[in-house]
Amino acid sequence: MISEGARHDFHGHDFSEGRVTYAWQSPDGTHQHVLVDCETPNVFLVLVLDLPASSVLGHHLLDLNRLYGLA
Repeated sequence: MISEGARHDFHGHDFSEGRVTYAWQSPDGTHQHVLVDCETPNVFLVLVLDLPASSVLGHHLLDLNRLYGLA
């Protein structure tokens, strides 16, 4: 479940479908970066996962539209 504080970080974007677009694993296998898709093109929820601890280290809203002026 996503906390209300985390939802606020999403600026109205909905990631509830959980569509994983891209995922990368560190060479040592301890961390994974996951990009979750939403309804808006070029906007992703980035999750950084600690695989041995089975936990989320952090998240970031990556809005390429805003960052690079894409439409």
